[in-house]
Amino acid sequence: MEAKKEAKKKFILVCALVLVSFFPWRVFPRSLNPHWKSHVSTKKASAKPKKSPTAFSGKGWSPQITQAIRKLIAEKGNASLSYNPKKPPIATLPWEGVFVNNDPDALVFWRLVRRADFKFSNPFWDIVPIAYGRQKIRAAYEQFSPLPRTIWNTQPTYHQYLKYFVKSYQDQCRETGTKSCRIYLSRLWFGFSPKEAAAYAHITLNQEKFQALRKEIISEPPEDRSPVYLKRGIRVLPPLIELVQSLHAAGFDIWILSDNAEPTLQAALDWAGISYAHPAGIKIKLDKKGFFNGEIAQPLPFWGGEIETIIFHTGRTPALSLGFWRQDQAILSYGNGLKILIAGKNQALIKTARKKGWLIQPPFQ
Repeated sequence: MEAKKEAKKKFILVCALVLVSFFPWRVFPRSLNPHWKSHVSTKKASAKPKKSPTAFSGKGWSPQITQAIRKLIAEKGNASLSYNPKKPPIATLPWEGVFVNNDPDALVFWRLVRRADFKFSNPFWDIVPIAYGRQKIRAAYEQFSPLPRTIWNTQPTYHQYLKYFVKSYQDQCRETGTKSCRIYLSRLWFGFSPKEAAAYAHITLNQEKFQALRKEIISEPPEDRSPVYLKRGIRVLPPLIELVQSLHAAGFDIWILSDNAEPTLQAALDWAGISYAHPAGIKIKLDKKGFFNGEIAQPLPFWGGEIETIIFHTGRTPALSLGFWRQDQAILSYGNGLKILIAGKNQALIKTARKKGWLIQPPFQ
């Protein structure tokens, strides 16, 4: 009897094993297996999987420079073993003539002039040099400004004011040099708050991007045999924007060097979609109430001042330095990083670049 019972148990056990081999527990209904968990995720798949940052394409750049930048990103960027997020590599790039094909500061100045949006006061007029037409500009302004804005354009004094003001800036640039006249433009932000100035500059750039790239004639009616001219319109250059985006994705700390006033430069970076870059422009001091007081802070972003700015803020030498203007020779000569000169019309600067072994990028089309 015991033998029969033992044989029966073995038979039941064998049948159970056979059954399990054909129908594993994972396919049984959950009600029959309370400990069963599905191996298939019940979470909804995201519509768009995250993409890793795209590599620098080099579109518009010479093959030699494209290769050098890719190598730099590989060796110094956040994918390298030596990368330190607390001390990221530095990249310095000039703004004027490199990122855009016009001058944001001059465009903002022209809008301030033609709309008469300056914070006019005796301290403001003191900023305009007597030698460059202060009395004529002020006299013309005081004649048309009390009239309704809608009829300004019909007033000869309004057109005199426009011409004299633009000429005061252009004459300074021609006679005293870029540094002097750019400081002049920055000081004209007198009375604005930084936020107000940046907003004003941003509006200007948004309007100018729809303007045709052209020279506007500024003259006195009815016939002016010596008008002045001012460039209108602005466009960004995609090769530079893509470079900055690639460097940013690779963890570089990016500094944009400019002789634009810092509020204008900050607005330009925001407008161009690279607000993460640090503006290193002409810094204007503030009064106790937080408004620009017309005084300029040091260092100035010219020649050695570019180096002082980078050292002060980062304490490190650039891993990448781009240059375009003669004043960029200082930052290009500083440190042992990758040096690139974007060739312009200055043949002496190109000759210096060849002598010092800097890479030379032909002008962008």
